[in-house]
Amino acid sequence: MKEKIVATTMILAGGAFLALSWRGVQGIDLSFGQILAAALLTTAIVLADRYPIHLLRGTKASMASIPIYLAVVLLPIHLAVTTAGAGMLLSSLQARAKRKLILSDILGQTGRWLVISFIGHRLPLCQSNLRSIGLSFCSPVPVRCYWQISSASRFHCRSSSMNPLLFL
Repeated sequence: MKEKIVATTMILAGGAFLALSWRGVQGIDLSFGQILAAALLTTAIVLADRYPIHLLRGTKASMASIPIYLAVVLLPIHLAVTTAGAGMLLSSLQARAKRKLILSDILGQTGRWLVISFIGHRLPLCQSNLRSIGLSFCSPVPVRCYWQISSASRFHCRSSSMNPLLFL
């Protein structure tokens, strides 16, 4: 029951952030290069999630965060969030039978990456605004790394009944 509540919360938050990212867009004035980059990065997310790096027996590292990071850095916010969400949704649907994912797993993961990509895109803007008034803020790269590691460890430990401190 907890998993369904978390998945519902994440997909609602992700949907809200997706709608918020498209809020200020006046028509669709995307260049061919931006559309091509979004399509290629969506494909890269699916492929990176499908072919993880095998570290140890039973331990794999997914590199799906790398194309998501590139989308956040290279694309406008509405396209970056859409690319991250579409890529993770497609990769989860593709791996559904193999990983025995249920709908709440798919929606929770998609919502989590929608939230992460939105915050990751907005964090440098907030940091520059704070610096302009004389306040400093922590670097966005360590914040993104912490968010990914902590959320991945909570998800892994929840699914395997492992202590999160032992996972880290």
